[in-house]
Amino acid sequence: MDPISVLVTAIIAGAATGLKPTAERIVKDAYAGLRRLIVDRYHQVAIDSIERAPDNENRQGVLKDELAECDAASDTELLMAAKELLAAIETTPSAAAAADEIGVSLERVKAASLSISEIEGGRTGVRLRDVDVVDDIVIKGIRTGNPSNPKAE
Repeated sequence: MDPISVLVTAIIAGAATGLKPTAERIVKDAYAGLRRLIVDRYHQVAIDSIERAPDNENRQGVLKDELAECDAASDTELLMAAKELLAAIETTPSAAAAADEIGVSLERVKAASLSISEIEGGRTGVRLRDVDVVDDIVIKGIRTGNPSNPKAE
């Protein structure tokens, strides 16, 4: 991933997860550090705008342009802070789950069988990674989107 993409991805992920009250302290601190570097060094970068709507593609495009215009990609300290934030999000299960709005997230599971049922999740009901199940995996009753409106999403 090119340096500008790393920065944009980290800022968006940090704004989406690091500002939530449920975010882990390590993610909040890593995002605060990245944000502080941007605010102190690159006044023209509208980080407040992306924090208000991290999923807004227009704001993401503006962020990318502003970072490129001020040559933020050559700032090694800024890039390191962005990579540290992404690593914190990736290695913190609750932050990763909050970012993806996952109902159930399982990693590194070894079992004879696995049964998951009646899950209401955000965008993703169940996510399994590195799962070793000998016999059966049974997943039933997964509802994603807005639980009060099953057709949402």
